[in-house]
Amino acid sequence: MKKAAAIILASGFSSRMGKEKIFLPFVNNRNFLNQLISVYQESQVQQILIVLRKELYMLVKAEIKVMDKVVLLVNPTPERDRAFSIQLGIKALSDFDYLFIQNVDNPFTSIELINAMLRAGSLLESVVPVYAHKKAHPVLLSNKLIKEIPLNSNNSFNLKQIIRDSKPLLLNWHKKNILANVNTQEEYDRWF
Repeated sequence: MKKAAAIILASGFSSRMGKEKIFLPFVNNRNFLNQLISVYQESQVQQILIVLRKELYMLVKAEIKVMDKVVLLVNPTPERDRAFSIQLGIKALSDFDYLFIQNVDNPFTSIELINAMLRAGSLLESVVPVYAHKKAHPVLLSNKLIKEIPLNSNNSFNLKQIIRDSKPLLLNWHKKNILANVNTQEEYDRWF
């Protein structure tokens, strides 16, 4: 069986939102981070790595009740770009065939979507969900494609370009909420 991992990117400063996005209320007494962890735990993903800032580490550790499959990783320089968080995450993971890259501010990922992406990705290098011809998150990358990402932290990379060059499978999805990218209070209000 192919092994899958997920990196949840949560080390940003949430400056446009004005409060920590990881703790934004979702539903059923869950916040964005709890929701994503729960979804990935119940899917076919074997490893979940959360990249976050040092000042959030203890708060998140106390917040997470079940640590099954979950590892927390501190980004020592969160002011760097998202690519650096991805590099840190890839270096910390082991033995996987597929990797999901998940932003914490795209909270509507579902078990159904993750498992559909894994099925679709079995013969491809990358899978991107789409709704009405608009690309969404998370993205799924094969181990072969991950090897193209430079792991030297001095070398940045353009994830969108790597995915585009791989000619990803665009997986049509039936739920518009995968387009949600909650960066401001207005965006939060629109989706919730």
